[in-house]
Amino acid sequence: MKKSITQRLGILGKPILLLLMAALFWPAQASATHCIDTLDFEFSIDNNSRTVKFESIVSSDAKALKWDFGDGSTSSAANVKHKFDSAGYHKVCLTAYGYDSINKTRCSTTVCKRFKIIDCNQLKADFSITTSDLSAKFEAKSNSKTVVYGWTFGDNNTARGQAVKHTYKKEGSYKVCLVAKDTVTGCVTRVCKGVKVEDPCNLKVDFEWKADGLSIKAVGKSNSKNAVYGWIFGDGNSDRGDEVKHTYAKAGKYTLCFVAKDTVTGCVARKCVDIKVEKPCRLKADFEFAQDGNDFKFRAKASDTNARFVWNFGDGQTATGATTKHSYKKPGTYEVCVTVYSKNATTTNSGCRVKVCKRVVVKRDCNLKADFKYKTDRRKIAVKGESNESGVLYFWSWGDGTSSTGQTAKHKYKKEGVYEVCLIVFNPKTKCKVCVCKRVKIEKPCKLRAKMKYTISDNKMKFKARSNSKNVVYGWSFGDGDYQRGNPVRHAYSKPGVYKVMLTAKDTVTGCVVTISKRLIINPNARRKTTATIPGVGQTQSSTTAQTMDVQNLQAPNADWSAMAYPVPANSQVDFTADKNLASVKVFTAGGAEVLSTDLTTNENLDITTLPTGYYFAHLTAADGSVKIVKFVKSE
Repeated sequence: MKKSITQRLGILGKPILLLLMAALFWPAQASATHCIDTLDFEFSIDNNSRTVKFESIVSSDAKALKWDFGDGSTSSAANVKHKFDSAGYHKVCLTAYGYDSINKTRCSTTVCKRFKIIDCNQLKADFSITTSDLSAKFEAKSNSKTVVYGWTFGDNNTARGQAVKHTYKKEGSYKVCLVAKDTVTGCVTRVCKGVKVEDPCNLKVDFEWKADGLSIKAVGKSNSKNAVYGWIFGDGNSDRGDEVKHTYAKAGKYTLCFVAKDTVTGCVARKCVDIKVEKPCRLKADFEFAQDGNDFKFRAKASDTNARFVWNFGDGQTATGATTKHSYKKPGTYEVCVTVYSKNATTTNSGCRVKVCKRVVVKRDCNLKADFKYKTDRRKIAVKGESNESGVLYFWSWGDGTSSTGQTAKHKYKKEGVYEVCLIVFNPKTKCKVCVCKRVKIEKPCKLRAKMKYTISDNKMKFKARSNSKNVVYGWSFGDGDYQRGNPVRHAYSKPGVYKVMLTAKDTVTGCVVTISKRLIINPNARRKTTATIPGVGQTQSSTTAQTMDVQNLQAPNADWSAMAYPVPANSQVDFTADKNLASVKVFTAGGAEVLSTDLTTNENLDITTLPTGYYFAHLTAADGSVKIVKFVKSE
């Protein structure tokens, strides 16, 4: 069995071991250290801002300092301010770094202190208000017994104390603030409230006056029915009543005062103004002018033949003399004034003078002209504006409280009636504008339908009409200058030729009119008898029924009529307008392929949502068979 060191040394083993350990670990006398002679710091606390000011007390042997504020923040300055995020206890340490002159090494010394920041949000204060006329009493309270109070009354006056009283000079609303400060912690809190005080004497006065030479006339009033009035004229004289006249002994400046007293409340109110009276001025003057565009001629006259005239044209320019000329550089309204001075008057003395002013208007030279065309279809209207100038803007008023913009526009009315459609054209460069208005009648949709049936034998015709209304009268035009009314009718042509037969059917109740027309060839050599029926719905229709040798279809020539497609470009729908009633449309691509076709007798628009973008040609067929080709563009 192995033995320990102490066991081997026996009785003397433990003391010897202790001596060995002491010799090993006990520092020698020569190893004593010396670092910083003096290290300390002082601090002051501002509880309101949670800011602490630190000042170090350190000897000159300190080479560097470091503050540790306990919240992760540090500083190396000798004196420093630090704001803490929260109230409560905090520990701050200051470390000084120096040089150990004994051991020839760097060293440091640290001193720490603990302090508490008071939570100033715990300080509470409030106050009560009691008013009496223009006076108010304020009384403060707080949850601290070591508080002092200060007041601001909103009228530049202040006071101190827990309970204060203040009298305002005039009625009104004021902002009163209480500042409470705890003398122990230094915490401050502020509370503001509004206070309204009223003057028990609410008497108000006012007056007007007018001078005529050395005499004046004054009229006063107040808001009380129980008031009596007095006047002080400023020249040692006075008078009573709400309306007075007074003549001063000489010209000059005076203070005119109006005083009112309420006989019930005893309240007194006063108003004073400084006035000036002058010797009577008998001078009279006037002027007249002639205008030619921007050029004016002015001529003044006065009762004093020796008077002088000074002109002000309202544009910064002046002139003198009884007659003068002036040209304005830009349009506008100007006030032209002429001041007429008597022989002895000047611009500085109080001599007799009179001023006359008139307004002149300089108009802009505008040559803008405008007009518009329109077409109605039941409750719809399409318009197109025209102007003699480019770069103009178009504004439309539909007469029903709505409006639009653009050179072309469309509108749909909610009900029938007569509307005043107005176009306003404005040129933004010249600022000129012109307005053109037209009365447009919007009628109910015509649902009247009619048919024409006829038989022909040689040159003798028999016509018979039918319609979907029992209240219809019929009129016939045979194309040879002859007319008839009734149903049926007969007519014999005196010679062969081409004739346009027209049937007009009118509903006597609704006023709706439908017209049917047909071009016929009368052939005297024909031996057959032919019957044909031509329908019509609310507008002019032409038969497309093939005829025999007795009655032949005659294709109308491509007459000189206009048509257009809009909008440009079109997106989902294209509308057509024309001088004639349209029957149908066929749409072809630029390569000549037909892509769409539809009837236009009831609706003059075409759905093009399925068409790809590009250029298209619309072949419009009118009711009389004539054809017009218009171009339109389909966009995205």
